[in-house]
Amino acid sequence: MKYLTIFSDFDDMHVNKDVGIITCSLARSMSLEPQVLSYNSSFQDDIVCDSGNIEHREIKKYVKQVSHRKLDINIIIYILLNSRNISLLNLYHSTFATHIYTIIYKIINRTGKVYVKLDLDLEHAKKDNGISGSGIRGWIKKTVFNYYRTVVDVVSVEAQEAYDLLLNRNTYKESQFIRVPNGVSDKNLEAKYGIVNYKEKENIIITIARIGTEQKNNELMLKALERCDLKDWTFFFVGPIEVEFNNNIERFYLRNPQLKSKVKFLGSKDRAEIVKLYKRAKVFTLSSNYEGFPLVFAEAAFYGCHIITTEVSGSADITEQGVLGDIVPTKNSDLLSQAIQNVVNEDVSKQHFDAIRHHAINNFTWEEIIPKLTKKLVDG
Repeated sequence: MKYLTIFSDFDDMHVNKDVGIITCSLARSMSLEPQVLSYNSSFQDDIVCDSGNIEHREIKKYVKQVSHRKLDINIIIYILLNSRNISLLNLYHSTFATHIYTIIYKIINRTGKVYVKLDLDLEHAKKDNGISGSGIRGWIKKTVFNYYRTVVDVVSVEAQEAYDLLLNRNTYKESQFIRVPNGVSDKNLEAKYGIVNYKEKENIIITIARIGTEQKNNELMLKALERCDLKDWTFFFVGPIEVEFNNNIERFYLRNPQLKSKVKFLGSKDRAEIVKLYKRAKVFTLSSNYEGFPLVFAEAAFYGCHIITTEVSGSADITEQGVLGDIVPTKNSDLLSQAIQNVVNEDVSKQHFDAIRHHAINNFTWEEIIPKLTKKLVDG
């Protein structure tokens, strides 16, 4: 029988993130055949991720493709035709589309199970559980949601604070609700790239993201760095750069020519190069406006990086409430600058290295996460 993940935008960047790893690992744990359904026509063979192979199923376009968060007739047709051969359906995000897909699947296959990973930003969770709209449209969405939550088998959220919020609000029953943070595979990483050693660390600070997006708010990081004396430290921005953000970079260097050799934009890097940077860096930073639970948190902690982050979902979890890192308010460049300057002035990375690694291995590895999720799906 099949384990099917529906993720219409699935591409190479998702293979070794939660979508690919959970699909492969959870399917193997439950003795199912893993599949991903998407519009990507470039996957001619099985998808190879760190945890194994996944069969790719391409969505047929009977009608025009729509945004991944909108209700897609092509996906509905696939569910109608294939539900009886799917033992476990995996969906992402609390959207009207997710709710409808779940209901249709459960009507056709009453013995099948549905697992929904919310990937939920905490601030969004505080507002409306993802159920927005007024008038007749809002009433329809809420009615559908109320039925959906009676038939969905397991729902997960990434951050502890979001879990507590939705549970206390009775959005989901405890029997169907679980916290599933994003993680890394310690066995696969160490087998492929070797064990991290603090002696390899250098005076390097990194941030890894799609540079220049509104979500990642890298402009805030630039403002903070303008106020820092980096001394013998170097700051690396790692990741593809949005075209519009190049103007911000040029202005930053014009205002701060002394930082040209200290603040560097490395662009996109492959997996091996990113791991090398994690192993070399003492500090990882994130300046995001919002997050669900970024995978980079788990990766940075696994490689023993001191974490400086804005107050987004998962920041308290990954830093042990700020004990193993620094949390600053979003959009506050002054406090972000102070946190960076503090680690430059008084290098705390060595004293935190072992504790951060221990915290990550015990809480943010798939080897710890997947068995708990499997048990929830099997036992309820």
